[in-house]
Amino acid sequence: MNEKSLNYTSLYEKVSEVLGRKLSHRDYDAHLRHMVGEKILHKEIEGKRSSRYYHLTESARKQCRLKILGMGNEYEKRLSLYHLLIYFENFKRGKILNDKQLDRLLKKIGTSKNKLKRNDISQFKNMLVNVEAAYEEPISEIQILQLSTDKLGRWSKEPMYYVLHLGFSIIEFVSYIRKLRNNKEPRPFSRHAPLVPFVGFIDYSRKEIEDAVNNLQDLGLLRTISFEVQKGKRRFRILNQALINLTQYIHFIEMINFYQIAIKIFFINKPNNDETNNLVYYFGEKNTDKLIAMAYNVRRKNLRTLSEQELQEKKDIVLALSNAIERLLLLCAAHHKEILKDELLRLLYLPFSVYDEHN
Repeated sequence: MNEKSLNYTSLYEKVSEVLGRKLSHRDYDAHLRHMVGEKILHKEIEGKRSSRYYHLTESARKQCRLKILGMGNEYEKRLSLYHLLIYFENFKRGKILNDKQLDRLLKKIGTSKNKLKRNDISQFKNMLVNVEAAYEEPISEIQILQLSTDKLGRWSKEPMYYVLHLGFSIIEFVSYIRKLRNNKEPRPFSRHAPLVPFVGFIDYSRKEIEDAVNNLQDLGLLRTISFEVQKGKRRFRILNQALINLTQYIHFIEMINFYQIAIKIFFINKPNNDETNNLVYYFGEKNTDKLIAMAYNVRRKNLRTLSEQELQEKKDIVLALSNAIERLLLLCAAHHKEILKDELLRLLYLPFSVYDEHN
């Protein structure tokens, strides 16, 4: 069926052969309608007898190549891994280096500080630390922020730099995910690990990660960073800036949505189904059940001890965050209209329930 169209009867026989039993035509027709509606199958009417022919859509063919066209734990696990690879750059954190350490890094990649491209720092004005200067090494795709030492009391007064190597290698991804699972992920500026879905309750093997990266690259959804190719290494990044911007947009919306859910379940009411599903993305079903149970006890206490004004303030915050999410989603849809028309990209780049919940 991947190669050519099949008529109604031929497709029915193929399905029955795979199932090992006859399927009722009522159920068969219902599934066909659903798959056409979901843009998995394309239907054509041909001939004088108006025979129905079906074939996989282009998006479905690509899903087959990614091995995510199906149902069950195996497909869901593979799809979750694609999501992590695509969003990895949004939640991974860089390193803090001093002058000598930065010089050694730049020398290793064949450059120096005076050869770096200087960037505008206005986009970093809301960070927890002051940013004095921003630099970029465009060939190796490294971002460097020079930090103001007057807000870094525990460090020496020599210049300090936050260095983020964009993209990822397979070794880096495997190591980072392992650290997250063991709560040992390096976290400058915060005592808390970043909020990352799936890693706390799904274990991915090195082979699964390698296969997922190769599949994404084969479909042209990942590119290899040129500098790393020259050095005999393989480092990957999302195909283009438009897709990178989309991941940043969605990741930011998800963080707001999570904060909104947290306030609601601890101060106002139990989560609805969409909110529960959103928590499951991060914690898994068992831990989400435990979190909701804990939130229930905390909420009961808060409802007894907080004043009406304090509770109303929490409700106002939730409402304001919900309105902000609505506006951001409208902007996201407008800015990324062409990308979001692609069914496969929607599947890969909109992993969280917040988007469907508000649309």
